[in-house]
Amino acid sequence: MKKYVLVAVILLKVLIINAQKVELKEVERLIQHQDIKQAEALLNQAIYQEQQNKAALFLYKSFIEQDKVALDNTTDDNLMHLDSAYYFYKETIKQSLSSDELDALKSALERLSGQYYMMAVSLFNDAHYSEALSTFEKSLLISEKPPLNQIDSSNYYNVAICAEKANNWKKIDYYYHRLMAFYPSNAQFKADYIRLLKKYKGKSVYLKRLRKELQADASMLLYDEMVAYCFEEQQIDSAVFYMDKSLELYPNNPKLLYVKASFLQEQNKINQANLLYRKILRINPKHIDAAYNLGVNLYEEARFTVQNKPNNYSKKVNTLISESIQYFKLVTQSEPNNQEVKDLLESCYKIQELTR
Repeated sequence: MKKYVLVAVILLKVLIINAQKVELKEVERLIQHQDIKQAEALLNQAIYQEQQNKAALFLYKSFIEQDKVALDNTTDDNLMHLDSAYYFYKETIKQSLSSDELDALKSALERLSGQYYMMAVSLFNDAHYSEALSTFEKSLLISEKPPLNQIDSSNYYNVAICAEKANNWKKIDYYYHRLMAFYPSNAQFKADYIRLLKKYKGKSVYLKRLRKELQADASMLLYDEMVAYCFEEQQIDSAVFYMDKSLELYPNNPKLLYVKASFLQEQNKINQANLLYRKILRINPKHIDAAYNLGVNLYEEARFTVQNKPNNYSKKVNTLISESIQYFKLVTQSEPNNQEVKDLLESCYKIQELTR
């Protein structure tokens, strides 16, 4: 395979050397006869202008011929050979290729990009994050250049995650900015980047950027981030303010409703919390956490009622326990091995027996 690398090096000179007329067939003949030094010498002598496009086309065809061989064996030497594809992106080369040839080049480069990408994934899975990062970048370098010129959000996001694993803030910053530039309406990219700012640049930079983004884009994810920060800093009033603000914008979002319900429950405002849990379950009947919390609250209220035995308590207890059983059964449908919920159901059945 070293021969292919030498051939690629020689052929690259066709693109970068100023020369007169070159007999490309003679160069090709010398390469076929493995007379590499003579072929290189011929190219070094040549100073040409009018044949630059022909030289580029010759290099392109040589790459396509070698492409299948190299792609079948991803050794370092072969990948070095395939790296020569970068040089096809010059405008002169694009002009010298027919539509079919340009399509073939695009296909070859896509395979090359894919080879690098799969290598990077393997390195990432083996926790070689720095090597994975550089290999991911090779894949992106090819796909960003003409004639591909693709910006794939999933690929960029993977590279950004890889940069985070490698603790490379410079690369994290670079790739998230590229993502946000190409996908300005994607709140997930903004929220992830802001969280990383807190880790790498400190709370003041993080908070300044978060407030700025909230003013420009009142997305649910950014409100989530602000609410979480306020709770973390024990700024309860601010947390409530941002929770209520987000619910004004997204009144039927189960995630926001659950955060508010959980907060109310911690404040021992059980009836208000239960109202929100019920609303969540109307929107999403399979919301397991809401079902569990509501079931527990109703069960505890039933136990309290049994202990105090007010007038006509049996009817109230049976209503509470029946609902509690309903919600606990909903949890067991998703979590059949949840022993805690099984024990709660058993207790509910015992209370039912006592009040009949």
